[in-house]
Amino acid sequence: MKLAYEPGEVYAYTSANYLLLGAIIENVTNRPFAEFMRERIFAPLGMNRTAADFAGAEAAGLAPGYRSWFGRPIKGGVSYDHAGAPYGYIVSSTSDMAKFLTFVMQGGKLLDEAFHDLWLSAPADNRSYGFGWHFARPADAPGFLYHGGATPQFRGEMFFLLLVHPDDLSL
Repeated sequence: MKLAYEPGEVYAYTSANYLLLGAIIENVTNRPFAEFMRERIFAPLGMNRTAADFAGAEAAGLAPGYRSWFGRPIKGGVSYDHAGAPYGYIVSSTSDMAKFLTFVMQGGKLLDEAFHDLWLSAPADNRSYGFGWHFARPADAPGFLYHGGATPQFRGEMFFLLLVHPDDLSL
């Protein structure tokens, strides 16, 4: 297989990269991705209604999603792709998402301050994506960082309004 571009040359988002990340986590920890996430991320943040596997999602109260039928929302069946958890099948409640978003804004025991700041730093060279976040541009104007995703019956988005220039972000 040949790369289409040299690393760092062109931005191209692909869920396959997050599948690879999940596989690396499983290989390094010798544990299932869902177990790792529960023990190392969800539990320390107090996210007790969040899961990265179908059994955990059902226990957390996974509700059916909706699909569009000629522009009208139609309730779908419960759809869950276990293999897709690293790229988009993590189920959470609004109260647990509030805990995660608080961690994003304030940091905490999961990341030291230097890594937390790096995680939220705008990418160099006026690029728009880094460490899982999209950054609004142009670079000379304040913007916001965000990330969204969708599966066949669900959609989620997180937006953070930056009150400072993205390159000066320091939480």
